[in-house]
Amino acid sequence: MIAAQDFLPEATDGELFTINMRSSLAHQWFIFQNYPERPGVLDSILDGESNMAQFFGDYTALDRLEGLANTLLVSQSDFASSYMLAARVNSARHHFAQASENLTHAKKLGADAQEVQRIQLGIAQALGDDLNTVLEQRERLVRQNRSVENLVPLGALLADLGRYDAAHDIYLAALRSSVGLSPLGPAWACFQLGFLWGELHAEPDLEQAAYWYAQALNYLPGYTHAAVHLAEIHLQRREFDEAHTLLAGVLHSGDPEVRWRLSDLLAEQGNLTAANAEIEIARTMYEALLSRHLLAFADHAAEFYLGSGDHPQRALQLSLANLNNRGTKRAYALAQEAAQAANQHDMTATLSRDAGAKCVERTHADMDIHLPD
Repeated sequence: MIAAQDFLPEATDGELFTINMRSSLAHQWFIFQNYPERPGVLDSILDGESNMAQFFGDYTALDRLEGLANTLLVSQSDFASSYMLAARVNSARHHFAQASENLTHAKKLGADAQEVQRIQLGIAQALGDDLNTVLEQRERLVRQNRSVENLVPLGALLADLGRYDAAHDIYLAALRSSVGLSPLGPAWACFQLGFLWGELHAEPDLEQAAYWYAQALNYLPGYTHAAVHLAEIHLQRREFDEAHTLLAGVLHSGDPEVRWRLSDLLAEQGNLTAANAEIEIARTMYEALLSRHLLAFADHAAEFYLGSGDHPQRALQLSLANLNNRGTKRAYALAQEAAQAANQHDMTATLSRDAGAKCVERTHADMDIHLPD
């Protein structure tokens, strides 16, 4: 089924692109500090820092963006752009209620309606709210503009709805639609294809997942999530050298999952002392992130504590925080798993009933996706 080699778009060398991106971001911060009203500088900072978090596991970017948003809401409280930036930052931190409040203020101050809608769609999709409507609106955006930015969220929604073949096709369309020489769009689409086949699909295909993760890394060698997921596949195959090379390449990132998976690798190799040291580093890193951005990392940290972190009660606490923030199918599944692991059998039964009721309330769309030629 892997037949995309003939249309993988060309892009700038990923390492060179990363160097230039970091330099450009530093320059944009310099401009903002000296000429804060320069047009476009805030969008450039937001995009650059968001890329640092998404692709390179640099979660200090969230700290910088939170500080920037708070500064703007005080110093430029009459600007719609301040509230739009705050909405995007709060969405990234999974503070969805605050993000919605930011959008309300932004609309009152004359923010662009289409940009407001894009953020609202992201919030609704993250919360699992009225997904039929979200699907219709995302399809309409794609008909208007077949950009990676429109196609990938549509693919993610289809995957959440269990429409895996449709999601696969949409991600391929996103790959084909990549224009320009930036490797970010192609790397993102390739990662999503890997995640679809490795983590989400009802019938996983690790060979296909590994292929797409590798393509994401070919585009962007520092892509932390892609390296971690591909290392996991190598670890399952007991290809220890390959897994170690991948994890060592992103060890400098701020993503604690790198340390977690390195611990698993060392344990498989029988080096329990080093494995325990790495798991403690991962635990410290997770708790540091949770102290600053609880809602953004509650689900990932819960998975850690259900696994090598070996603390079911902490996993349950975090999974419930995640569930209270957004009652999605995945959030219920994680909370049920944590409750079961913590021997909270009554809670497990209650969560199962609540999840069933939630599924009845949500009607999954079954419309065909028709993209323009």
